[in-house]
Amino acid sequence: MAFGPKRWVNALARLRPDLELEPDSAIVSRWDDDPWAWGAYSANSRASPLDSEELRRPVGPLSFAGEHTAGAWHGLMEGALRSGRRAAQELLQSAGR
Repeated sequence: MAFGPKRWVNALARLRPDLELEPDSAIVSRWDDDPWAWGAYSANSRASPLDSEELRRPVGPLSFAGEHTAGAWHGLMEGALRSGRRAAQELLQSAGR
């Protein structure tokens, strides 16, 4: 139960009592349980800078998204969301929509 959803839903309810939660629908996903994730994330530093412009540049029909392509928002969920919207917009524009 240490990693189960009940613990996290209860913590979220204490933190944000204004939210209408659906505890019975909650799931917990961990990197070590996911065969595709492998626990990776980006880390921008002076020693290892990320070139966000280059990382998000479309290649042919492919558009790239992910927090690592989000410039100032890198490393954050906000960056992942913003980059997904950006990539979707790029795809729509390339399809003439």
